[in-house]
Amino acid sequence: MIELRFDMIKEFKLDFNKVFKSSYAMLAAEIFGVKQNKSLPFQPVKPRWYDTLRVKNEFVKSYYMNEGFKEEGNNPTIKIGDFEITLGKGGGHGAIKGFHSPKVMYADVGGFYNLIALLYDLLSISMTVEQKKKYEDLYKYQLELKKQGSKKRQTYKEILLAVIGAMNQKESPFYDPHTYALVGITGQLFLIDLIEKLDELNGLVKMVQANTDGIMFELSDWSKENEVRKVLKEWEDRTGFSLKVEYLYDLWQRDVNTYFCKDENGKIITKGE
Repeated sequence: MIELRFDMIKEFKLDFNKVFKSSYAMLAAEIFGVKQNKSLPFQPVKPRWYDTLRVKNEFVKSYYMNEGFKEEGNNPTIKIGDFEITLGKGGGHGAIKGFHSPKVMYADVGGFYNLIALLYDLLSISMTVEQKKKYEDLYKYQLELKKQGSKKRQTYKEILLAVIGAMNQKESPFYDPHTYALVGITGQLFLIDLIEKLDELNGLVKMVQANTDGIMFELSDWSKENEVRKVLKEWEDRTGFSLKVEYLYDLWQRDVNTYFCKDENGKIITKGE
């Protein structure tokens, strides 16, 4: 968007010509002052098991700790209750195929990858302590802009996300493929954690879909929604993440990437074909 690039010039005092010739990743490198450093030791980063994780599935733990996710094509499928999730470096995915529901809840993790990188020290090895602090400050600032309903928020959001994506771009100053892989797999672990906790509610929750940063589910008894809310709140408090929870109606789902439904205002939402 042209408007977004003009906003970047204004907000970050960037050169006009450079802004319109550069990718967001390149602009992020200039904003944070990160330089190309090919002498950095890009050694494999060992996975860590965080105190905030409560995943019970032993196969998932092994897949993570023994770095099975780094093996090309190693994308096993696991079951949590009756729900199947396919694991992978880019995140877990699962959906009931050919499914319809009159009403579901959608819990989306706000700024998931940004927060994973901040809370669990998974920003690029190329960034100094001061640059990481600046990233944190900009993240908090864009949250304030979100509360204010400011359009400027999108400018900061794009730059923050560009830093994460650039960690997987070989020519980028942010390049750090090992840490990048851990960002995705860590997010996957925390979502599996949440799905497991909802599955423990004695059949109250039926999982409908899981993607990289959110889950959809329906309740067998909507009068017990408060029990679900307590599980979501416990997960938020324990992990440091924040969930945006909303209702979706008349969901028709072919698979995880193809569905349509209505939001709370009756607006039709579509994904895929």
